[in-house]
Amino acid sequence: MNYVDVCPPAVVYEIEKADPRLSDSSGLILWVASHAERPCTLAAIEAVARRLMPDSDLTVIDLFCNAVASYADLLDANQKAVIREAYLRFPYQPAISFNYFLGLREARIDLREEFRGKIAIDWTFASPNNDAQTWDYYLYLAALDEPGALEALAAKIAETGNGNDVTLLLMSMAELPGRGVDEILKRYASDQRTADGVNGPGLTIAANVRLMLANRGTP
Repeated sequence: MNYVDVCPPAVVYEIEKADPRLSDSSGLILWVASHAERPCTLAAIEAVARRLMPDSDLTVIDLFCNAVASYADLLDANQKAVIREAYLRFPYQPAISFNYFLGLREARIDLREEFRGKIAIDWTFASPNNDAQTWDYYLYLAALDEPGALEALAAKIAETGNGNDVTLLLMSMAELPGRGVDEILKRYASDQRTADGVNGPGLTIAANVRLMLANRGTP
């Protein structure tokens, strides 16, 4: 889809002047989404994908990957092919692992062979919010049904002692589909450790798991 055909002239101008090498261009897709209809936003994502290169700014890449994740269900096969080629061109950095793998995961773009042996596996992180490249990568692998990936995620949760960290890991894993995830969540249905609240202890893991299962439509 050519953005020139579906975007207003003012938006076309902004897309054409954007330079992926500059961090100032990182907010382009979000800006387009607030100034044009959805087909234009999808076309803008494709346009950015075609321009991303090895020298593109890391913030631009990070927010592009986030946009891919946000609109993954609406992207057509051709747009996903263009995005896949972009991923093969621009560099991966652990600092953007969350959005990087989230985009691949939501769009179901299979680059597993490209990553084998190239991601430093380190399970010593505490939560998915703290230098958790390995967690982000394994969520991606599990989403593509990579053998052993979901079990590795479950093992990380099982060896985590802090209730708040366990809750965060479970919440992150609960974003994945599948009965296997439901079964792992149910292991914590009676866990009385607590997450952190605003002014002290928050809900127990058990209470949070009930909410997660309800959101997944699982009795």
